[in-house]
Amino acid sequence: MSSTGHHLLQAIESLNRHSQTKRQANTFDSYMFAPTDPLFPSAFGDEHLPYSPYYSSGVSSNSCASSLLSSSSSVASAEDLAERKSTALHGQTNRDRHIQTVAVTGTATPSGKSCHSALGPKHVNHDHYGFQWPTQWVDIEKIDAFERMYQATLANQARKWHLLLQETHGELPPLCPRLKRHVRRGIPRHLRRRVWMKYSGASRMMEQNPGLFKMLVGKASSLLSDRTVRTIDHELRHLFPDNIYFARTSIREDEESNASAEVHAATSRNLCAHLRQILLAFHAHAPVETLLLEGTTTTRALATLAGFILAVLGEPDEEEVFWLLERLIFSYYDEHHCAHYDPIVLMQLVSEKMPSVWNKISNKQCFWDWVGQETMSPVALVTSHWFLGAFIHILPAETVARVWDCFIMEGYPILFRVALTLIKLGEPEIDGARDNIQVTRILQNSPHRFIDCDDLLQKRVAE
Repeated sequence: MSSTGHHLLQAIESLNRHSQTKRQANTFDSYMFAPTDPLFPSAFGDEHLPYSPYYSSGVSSNSCASSLLSSSSSVASAEDLAERKSTALHGQTNRDRHIQTVAVTGTATPSGKSCHSALGPKHVNHDHYGFQWPTQWVDIEKIDAFERMYQATLANQARKWHLLLQETHGELPPLCPRLKRHVRRGIPRHLRRRVWMKYSGASRMMEQNPGLFKMLVGKASSLLSDRTVRTIDHELRHLFPDNIYFARTSIREDEESNASAEVHAATSRNLCAHLRQILLAFHAHAPVETLLLEGTTTTRALATLAGFILAVLGEPDEEEVFWLLERLIFSYYDEHHCAHYDPIVLMQLVSEKMPSVWNKISNKQCFWDWVGQETMSPVALVTSHWFLGAFIHILPAETVARVWDCFIMEGYPILFRVALTLIKLGEPEIDGARDNIQVTRILQNSPHRFIDCDDLLQKRVAE
């Protein structure tokens, strides 16, 4: 076996030992959750929530609400409870307020516009977050039908979370199976900021480090080299070219009027300015030399992750996005989850669970012979981008947002489950492929078709 194969074997063995140690130490999961998957038996891993206050709280698995209400910290006056309810029910941004209206009253706002209208007028070919719909892969009629159907899904999400928060007096509940089910069904857009901040540990980090973000922004010019600043600006110029809230160029005349183009151009400059501040602060906080990758690739990955957070949350708070990015990099993307090894581990799982697919990918080689090759397989190169960007640019934006809901709550293993599901769903097409090059094209193109995020996450990934 070559030296490359030997190093990869050592890496996989290290990953397996690390995973086994964490499972043995994870007493929280041992009494909270029954195994749901032979590969990842824990529904929640405490290793991805290092700042969660619930590890020693004795949370009951019967009810999120009962476990919260039974703790002494939940005792509050009537005025406090009223204030919490008001914050929970009315603390959403203007762009999403009409979703809560639909949930509570069953009626929509008169405008009927996208919840993202606060950031500019919605374009027919772009989704709620400003990303272009994958019309190359999905008929526009199917997209329109999905959008109409999904409005009912959004209203149902808001109703269920409204009832959940009523039970917990406006507080987000501790981790429990019921919360996991709610997250798998989707987090309402007006609550996503609160949920991501709390369960990622970003809120706690921000509270523990008051003023750090502003200090980093103020000192970034003296802490960073001119080359780093130029690299950031270069990546910003090429980030999300099809997103109407990031695109640097004007909207085409056949798509928008000149007035709308001006609105979008102003919005683009604002979002890019927010993102630039976040990236400058993050590079001052964690120079690229300290991260897993090096050079422009790291800056591009950071810009993609932070930019997607900005696009999804809307009306951005730079400090919150900074700490969300910090938690993603240092808690979720730790040294044990490297883009160089994730596709190798994924291919090992494919070889065990989907032999026919593996034969197409490897040209009927055994896994260890395939790992021993000097060059990485094209399929492994394609799937490495799935993990590095957590499916950004791979799945439609709404589906990515729903995957991230689960990612924040369940940790890194959910990315492997989604990846395996995508390959499994493409298995009939892969079986008819001539060689691994055609398999690569299938895996590049087929994920763009999964606009139905409910079907993917509630049915397919859960199977």
